Amino acid sequence: MVAWATLSPAWGSNVIATWKDAPFTWVCLALLLLLLRAERQRGLRGVDAAWLGVCLTCITLLRHNGPMVSAPLLLLCLWRYRDPRARGTLVCVLVLLTVLVRGPGYAIAGVSPAPAVLKQVLTVHRLGAAAKDPELPPEDARVLSELMPLEQWRSRYNCLSVGPLVFGSPLKRPKLEGRGLELAGMLWRFAKRHPDALLEQQVCVTRYIWSPESELYIGPFNGGGNTVDPNTAGVRPRTWFAPAQPFFEHAVFDSYAKHGLLRTLVWQPAASLYLFVAGLLVVLWRQRSLGPLLVVLSAILNMLSWLALSPNPDLRFLFPTVVMAPLLLAWALAPRLRRGGVSTAPVTPPALREVAWH
Repeated sequence: MVAWATLSPAWGSNVIATWKDAPFTWVCLALLLLLLRAERQRGLRGVDAAWLGVCLTCITLLRHNGPMVSAPLLLLCLWRYRDPRARGTLVCVLVLLTVLVRGPGYAIAGVSPAPAVLKQVLTVHRLGAAAKDPELPPEDARVLSELMPLEQWRSRYNCLSVGPLVFGSPLKRPKLEGRGLELAGMLWRFAKRHPDALLEQQVCVTRYIWSPESELYIGPFNGGGNTVDPNTAGVRPRTWFAPAQPFFEHAVFDSYAKHGLLRTLVWQPAASLYLFVAGLLVVLWRQRSLGPLLVVLSAILNMLSWLALSPNPDLRFLFPTVVMAPLLLAWALAPRLRRGGVSTAPVTPPALREVAWH
């Protein structure tokens, strides 16, 4: 599914998933393999610790929820693996690479700071809910009107997505600069007046994670080839597989267009989430150890972070869960390998030996 979602000829180019979400998922898979090896060997080797530091650096830098994934993983690895050299290597590689990339790396590449509207996208979404409050205080109404006409806040607000408030709207983005605390204070007052409204919005915007039937955005697919804006980077919506494009277009539209069993199984991440949870529970029961939990913790933390930070129902946010779900199912069904003796279990295929440890 991830290969389809990043390379499908039915899409002009899902650029953001290709350069950010797909690599993030690959790094999570590399992390899974490194931690799996550490659990099988009952310790973290120096080389693996270095690669673990590289993976945690990539997770930290690739997406804005990255630190919420990498920080708990780092602490748990330092707690579980007691070799001082491995610990030191892990921390040094992580800190050094992060400083080098965010310092000289960003300067050389000319990376610009994120605009205020991206830093405050969750705030903007919640302000839309506050704007619909019939008890909105006059001072709060004045602040909202400075950013965008109040009627626009109310007509554009959709609990499912922040998109209508941000894209193509009359929102005065420069006026968001330096007002983070002021807007946070307004939201705090709204939360005290209507905590149920904020909870309802959070349930609405995260429904795609856990509901088999919900609104879902899978990416900009359009055979017309206009899904990428003109740019100087040379990115163009031109398929590499032109003869296959009609087939893929029909496959995407037929499986995605209507709510039903096909869409639930092919696209909705909830199916993968429940398969992931079921597989993990079976593996934990079989192994009688918390090691498997650490091995797949990157996908768990990623999912939990989007329960708190999700601004849109984007499938790409849950790529790690979608990919690891069948791996956990294979792990749960694989014969166990026993140490220190001959096992009577059937011969395990090489592809499963990495995940069938005891």
